[in-house]
Amino acid sequence: MIEILRIVSNVGTPMALLAVVIALAYYTYCRWLQYAQKKLELLPQDQRAKAVDNYLTRYNIDGSNFTREERVRLIREEMQKRHRLALFALVSAAVLFASCFGAAVWAYVSYPSREQTKSTEKNGEKPPRESYAVDITGVQARPVGGRSGWMVATLTFSAEVPNSVGQLVFKLGDRTVKLPLAPVFTTEDHKPVDDGDPTRRLETYWNPKLRRAFAGDLKNKRASVYSYLYPPDGGRRPPGGAYEVQVTALKAEAVGRGDSVVATLTLSADVPNSLGLMVFEMDGRILQIPVAPVFMTEDNKAIDEAAPTRRLEAQWNPTLRGVSPDEVVNRSVSVYSYLYPPEEP
Repeated sequence: MIEILRIVSNVGTPMALLAVVIALAYYTYCRWLQYAQKKLELLPQDQRAKAVDNYLTRYNIDGSNFTREERVRLIREEMQKRHRLALFALVSAAVLFASCFGAAVWAYVSYPSREQTKSTEKNGEKPPRESYAVDITGVQARPVGGRSGWMVATLTFSAEVPNSVGQLVFKLGDRTVKLPLAPVFTTEDHKPVDDGDPTRRLETYWNPKLRRAFAGDLKNKRASVYSYLYPPDGGRRPPGGAYEVQVTALKAEAVGRGDSVVATLTLSADVPNSLGLMVFEMDGRILQIPVAPVFMTEDNKAIDEAAPTRRLEAQWNPTLRGVSPDEVVNRSVSVYSYLYPPEEP
């Protein structure tokens, strides 16, 4: 009994508890059979006959022509048969349960849930097939101001890729890590670089604890760069569905690199907090400005990627783009989110 109590006290999972309950039930049944057999053997001669007749009736045995000893032997044999049958049933049930549980675990691990599949298809998280194969030769990481745990890093590659939003994919151990990419607006020698121009530097942002990938893990990794707008075939990929909003406010500041500015946009409706492209028409021209997620709300609360937001950041060179920050305010624009496009009607 002490050993049983020790085992029960160490139960820590529902599966272990179920196993203990089954084992105790089987142990109780076996003890009952042994007790019944022992009780029958210890009965006085005058009471054993009546008990034997009761057991024979229970087991549907016609023992009217048997002697008393033959009847007792038959009952013992029937009890042993029941014991073996109970043992076989227990083992069969355990094997069947383990097989079903193993199949359920395998199915859960191997196949994504319907919601996961639906979310992945809706959000377009799978990158395009074409990619640029590069080595990450440099990583300059810095923490995101006001948001604990998040990092922004400027990556240097071994080969040129388009200066645009995209996705970085690489292997880390037996895992595949995917990080969003954003364009840069100056070269290493502080010369302006436009969207789509060849570059060996891009920016990324991520939470190392959530992604289980730290800045040092990126250095010297072989990676694939998927450009959402400029695939390797030289064409231009359309961005897809858009969120139609108006820029109601804009707060811009110079970044200290050429004529580029960084602006926090306030929009008239919610859009996903993610990388994307803002497109609008001005003076007969179609202008495109990359947008990036924000990490804090206006009241300094943390905001996650993909969460609904009315604020995004944009960085562009007004001279190269031919549009100043003041000319963006109060314009109706289309915001294309690369990772979280709007649901189809």
